[in-house]
Amino acid sequence: MADIQNVQQLRAMYADVKETVDGLKGSIKQVEAQQGSLTQEKNAIEDAVMNEASSKLRTYLTDVKVPTFVPPEYTGPIRVVFGGSYGDVTNASAIIDWQIQEQDSTPGPLPGDPPVLTWLIIYMFEGPGWDGDETIQGYVDDWMFSHDYLNQELGTGTIPSTYGINPNISALEGAKEILTNNTNKIKDSKAVFAKYIQV
Repeated sequence: MADIQNVQQLRAMYADVKETVDGLKGSIKQVEAQQGSLTQEKNAIEDAVMNEASSKLRTYLTDVKVPTFVPPEYTGPIRVVFGGSYGDVTNASAIIDWQIQEQDSTPGPLPGDPPVLTWLIIYMFEGPGWDGDETIQGYVDDWMFSHDYLNQELGTGTIPSTYGINPNISALEGAKEILTNNTNKIKDSKAVFAKYIQV
């Protein structure tokens, strides 16, 4: 026969189920509100900073930088080529996925063949301060700062931190799953425990 104190403890747990479940449901709502707030912050950083920086850098490279490559050093057509990841906010290096190229021609392999046209890289990002262009460096710095702000893992890096918005959203999703599982288990416990609280 069960000890009377244990039965009394079981009765207390049985009586508290509704209050406990209501508390857990309230916690789930708080987590969802935090997720919503962080998602709005994430969207703001991606749109107002990262998308804007990549758009402005695209315009700068095309309209300002390309015209600086002039004869006599450069004689062929000049173009900017943006890589497939350029502007992808999930990719830290997307902001530097571009090249400025010059078209070059070499004689065909046989006499009378048309010239062979190729594009040679004449300018690309090579790291902070590589050529002193503060405009390019500014957009790159802003992008990298924003990407880190969004994606810094919780508690890692040279300075442990918790500011990474995407890891925080993921952690909150995990917390919501735990709270939901707890809520369901505690709610279901009432039917099981009811059979054992009589003495």
